[in-house]
Amino acid sequence: MTAPLISVIMAVYNDERFIQESIDSVLSQTLQDFEFIIVNDASTDKSAEIIKNNGIKDSRIFLIENAENLGLAASLNKGLDKAQGKYIARMDGDDICEPYRFEQQLRFFEKDHTLVLVGSNVRQINQEGYKMMQTSLPLTDSAIRSHCILLNPFAHPSVMMSAHPFQENGLRYNEEFDTTQDWELWGRLLEYGKGLNIAEPLVRQRFHSHSISAVKQDRQLQNTLKIQESYISRHFHHDLWDEELFTNIRFSIFGNKSLVQQHNVDVKKVCTSLLGLVDNLKKNYPHYELEVFERLVVWRVFRTMMRFPNLFLSIAGRLLQNHAMASLSIPLQGVKALFQRLL
Repeated sequence: MTAPLISVIMAVYNDERFIQESIDSVLSQTLQDFEFIIVNDASTDKSAEIIKNNGIKDSRIFLIENAENLGLAASLNKGLDKAQGKYIARMDGDDICEPYRFEQQLRFFEKDHTLVLVGSNVRQINQEGYKMMQTSLPLTDSAIRSHCILLNPFAHPSVMMSAHPFQENGLRYNEEFDTTQDWELWGRLLEYGKGLNIAEPLVRQRFHSHSISAVKQDRQLQNTLKIQESYISRHFHHDLWDEELFTNIRFSIFGNKSLVQQHNVDVKKVCTSLLGLVDNLKKNYPHYELEVFERLVVWRVFRTMMRFPNLFLSIAGRLLQNHAMASLSIPLQGVKALFQRLL
């Protein structure tokens, strides 16, 4: 029996409300050469029944049933163990693929055989399917690699991956991570080749407004720090790693005032240190496409200044002196809003 070109792997947990639409969006792809592996992670609703009914109609669907809830990483690894395709496409049980998604991603793989990871921007939708926002992810390999220092550069359900690192080198999701498993994987997968994001959104990703418990927030922070340290050590130099700085970046640059007060963060020091990191990277890693990363940092520092207007005079000079071009990318309405707060 000929192996399929693509193995689609979907992990499902209590997605009965949305899973039929998700399955339909995969089955209606313009490129039809795929197997569809769905891992039901011990759902307590009718998800398994819906999957089985679809499997009766389409033999490409293969259902794996977990006897107990194992979590996302372990469920996806079960799918990887079963996968036979040359490429692996991720999908979640509540998201929707555009009909030409697989065809578009495959076109990039065929043009550049050094690629191991192709994602895309996504349209985030709410529970009712209405558009909330569209992502603006880094597009090129170099921009992705620098972006990965601070943020996850891919939307997980949008990615298609080359199967050879998984089939030939045993690459798998790290099951120690119960959050941000995908970001952790990218750091290792990108050692095998290049990545890119397609500018056009190829997936509608459903956003759930569940509140995260304090325990899970702390675990997510610890996982993020582990990922960042490992990534910097693998792709840059471990001397760039500063756990206190990166912890405080999460509290201030990507956090809020209450976290800053709770952890007594010196926001000015964090902003200047983060801008210093950009300067360091530009000096020592000129082959990286750091303009996108620099704009990301400058915009985040500017947004922090919006929350802490008293920092404006102490940080604005550095922004204009060392990061003038990146500062030009700040939206004019944002500048006006900041000056209104200062007056």
